[in-house]
Parts: sequence; C-alpha cells; structure tokens
Amino acid sequence: MVLSHSVSTSSWEGIPESSALSAIRDIFMPFRIPLLVFISGFLLEHSIKKGPRRYFDGKLRAVFWPFLIWAIIEAVVVDRGYSSGLIFDVLTTRTGTIWYLQFLMISYVGFFLLYKSKIPLYVIAPFLIIISSYVPDIIEDNLLSRYVFLLGVMFLGVLAGRNVRMWENISRKTPVLVATGGVTMWLAWLSLHGEMVRYNAVYAPWTILSLVFITGVMMRIPVKSYVSRFLSFVGRNSIVYYVVHCSLLVVMFRTINGQGWIDNWGDGISTIVTSLTFVVAMAVITGLVLLQKKFPILNLPFRFPGSYKPKKNIVIKS
Repeated sequence: MVLSHSVSTSSWEGIPESSALSAIRDIFMPFRIPLLVFISGFLLEHSIKKGPRRYFDGKLRAVFWPFLIWAIIEAVVVDRGYSSGLIFDVLTTRTGTIWYLQFLMISYVGFFLLYKSKIPLYVIAPFLIIISSYVPDIIEDNLLSRYVFLLGVMFLGVLAGRNVRMWENISRKTPVLVATGGVTMWLAWLSLHGEMVRYNAVYAPWTILSLVFITGVMMRIPVKSYVSRFLSFVGRNSIVYYVVHCSLLVVMFRTINGQGWIDNWGDGISTIVTSLTFVVAMAVITGLVLLQKKFPILNLPFRFPGSYKPKKNIVIKS
C-alpha cells in the first residue's frame, strides 16, 4: 500500500509516475484491499463475542480515533492549510487515502446489526457484491459502490473464519494453489493492461479464488522465518504505517520538487526518487513504531487511551 501511494502521491506533487513502479502497483491492485478486508472479516466474529460494549469501545479507540486525527492531518497537509468545514468533510465524503478506516467503522456497525438479526451471511455477502455494480456514484471516486462490494468480501471472510479448518485444508492443497495461482496471475495481467478488475462484481469470483491462493501461500511461510516475523511486525503496527505514510510522502515529494533539485524528470530518475522516498518513509515509520515502546505518549495519535472494563459482580458472603 505504501509503495502504491508512493507512486500516486508523486504525481500529485508534479513528479511523473514511474512506469516500473506503476506496473507493480497495477499488478497488486486487484488483491491488495480485498485481502485486507477478507482478513479483517476472518477475525471479526472473535471480536464481537466479547460483547457489544467491549466490541464498540475497541473499534472507537483503535479505528475511529486514528481515522479522525489523521484524516484531518492528511487534509491539512494536502491542502496546505485548514479550512472551515474540514472536520465535517473528513467524516462524510472526504477521506483521502484513509478511507479504509471509515469503511471499517461502517462495516463493524453493519456486521453487528446482521449478527443480531441472524440473517445468514452466505446470502447477504454475494448479494452485496452483486448489487455493488448498481449502486449510484453519489460519492466521489465511486466510494459508496466500493464500500458495498468490500462489505460483501468482509462477510465472506467472516464465513471463512467460521469454517477455518475447511479453509485451511482447501487453501493448503497443491492442486488448489496451482489452479488459484493461475487465476491470480490472470487477474494481475488484466489489471496491468488497464482492465478495471478491483471492486468489480464481474470479477468477484476470481478475486475470491485469488484470496484462496494468497492465504494458502501465507500459510506455507514458516512461523519462525524472517518473512513471517516481518509480516507479523508490520501487521501488529499496520495502523501506524497506514495513517502516517501519505502525509509523510506528500511532504517529501513536495520538498524534493519544490527545491528544484531536478530539472528534467525522466522515467529512470522518477523511479529512483520514488523508490528512495518509499524506503525513507518506511524507515521513518518503523522508527516511530520502535520509539512507541520507549515513549508510550507516541501511541496517542493511533489509539485513544484506556479501554472498557466490565464491572465485576461483588459477592457478599454471609
């Protein structure tokens, strides 16, 4: 995601997109967000079983709070200043690159309502994916239809979480990996050549098969390997990487272009500068994550302090 936004934010600041990095972005575009949503759904039912108060308390502190803080920061950085009505805008239609956190809050409420209503998810999940193609584009960047599509993917993730053994057994099988790997490469090829694959109900069955492949590959990574440790580290601190990277990238690209250090932006120069900016951004955010252990105050912009603690029943012995 950080690499993808490194490419897009460079163009925001007047730097030509790198053709090589744009190709990498397009290859992973069909799977990047659906995979995150699917994994969130996979873990969601465990969270809701803690009870409604703990469920919503945790989501408000760990998702809504950083969304509010960093959506405002990003809007101020991109617009070069604060404007009236900004807070209302970021809560409704203007979410920037942090739209995913807004989606999560909406989906958490939606799942809670469905969980209480006992409507079967195996009915509602495909229904949402299908109707996403017919949702009117009343919000910029087709955000509403995207949310409907991803909500269906999340509910499929919940179903997979309910049948975790079956999902593991299917996705680990070599013939399944070979077949779904072919589907994954086909979708990547289509996306690379300009086909609108992501958030597209027509390609949804193939997208789900690609998720089978990706999760199957991830399950085969040894738990104690450096790759697994790295992915676990980034996963545990994903909120920090997600909300900080765009504002940081904009500042760096704006500084580079504004100083006039480079007169002629060729594709090769753009690739080098964008790659270095991506590496620096990842290093800075990783440093911030490591500093949080030493200075807990640095956690404040990423999680509202405290947590809901249920009252204990007091038993008086006679």
